[in-house]
Amino acid sequence: MKNITPILAISWFLLICITAQAETATGALNVTATALGTCSIESGGTLNFGNYDGSSITDTTADTGTSLQVTCNGGTTWTMYSTESEVTKIMQHTVVATATAMYQLPYTLYTDAAMTIPLAVTNTTGTIAGTGTGSPQTAIIYGKIIKGHNVFSGSYAQVINLTLVY
Repeated sequence: MKNITPILAISWFLLICITAQAETATGALNVTATALGTCSIESGGTLNFGNYDGSSITDTTADTGTSLQVTCNGGTTWTMYSTESEVTKIMQHTVVATATAMYQLPYTLYTDAAMTIPLAVTNTTGTIAGTGTGSPQTAIIYGKIIKGHNVFSGSYAQVINLTLVY
């Protein structure tokens, strides 16, 4: 009988270990990320005034404007403005320039078809604004040359740099 007691003790211990419930604990893992806004301007728009006649009694307008495509991911707010230093822009004569004169034709860009709000030169009033959808959005820029400029005949052109803030 002495030999049975250790066997019973071991069996009893194993029985207690086998029938004991495993304990559990729970916790939480926080996962975060920040999706940055991204935007682009598809360049290539041309604002064409057509022919300018300085003796005309009316202003020359590009009242149909030119369209630029702005694409921003969904929910990204954006504003666009000109990085030129003046509201009135100056087209340079593309063919004739001399050491004493650079021939110029002034014009103004606008954000509205009525041409009452000049395109801003800083991120202020006169910007074109929107909220991204992930698809291209159309931004239209209009222009006007005031009547009565006595300019040298020929072709005039200028490249306007735009800034998109988002």
